[in-house]
Amino acid sequence: MALACRLNVDIFFDLVRVHGDRELVDTLRQHALDEAAKPLLPRMMAAEVMDYRPPLSLFGRFQLQKGRLDLKIEGLFPLVAGARAMALAHRVEATGTRARLAAVAELSLMGSGDLERFGKAHELFLELILRQQIEDMAAGKTPGSLVDVSGLPRAARRHLKVALRDIAHLPQLVLDVAARG
Repeated sequence: MALACRLNVDIFFDLVRVHGDRELVDTLRQHALDEAAKPLLPRMMAAEVMDYRPPLSLFGRFQLQKGRLDLKIEGLFPLVAGARAMALAHRVEATGTRARLAAVAELSLMGSGDLERFGKAHELFLELILRQQIEDMAAGKTPGSLVDVSGLPRAARRHLKVALRDIAHLPQLVLDVAARG
């Protein structure tokens, strides 16, 4: 139940109007952003990523599920949730992960190096998931977010490990930024 409630909050703050009364949506968004900028919600959202550990063993091997790595849970989730928590703590209106990260950096709450690393990681995770989904569909399998890392070139596996380790620095940054809100 708690996960469902958290997910509903996450989805709510990604609200964009696709049809209907623009003024109503704008008013709702402004009220929600005002409420979200109070310390409790961003800190609770930041707590969602605090336990993140890269899915790598002590010796740097991928920790896999059925021979694959779930990049939605192990990569995208901490990035998306962390960007959302930091943005909401500072009343950033952007709804996309990259836009939220850029806005947090513009507020001097995150360095340009962090922005670049997190942006590259976000791009890599999405690219690998999409490539795997295309391969799975071509093979008649149901597409998902589980990536077969054994099929990746050595350089891609190395970049993925770096990206996952970069994301490991995100939880403390999210907590620090959310606390400054």
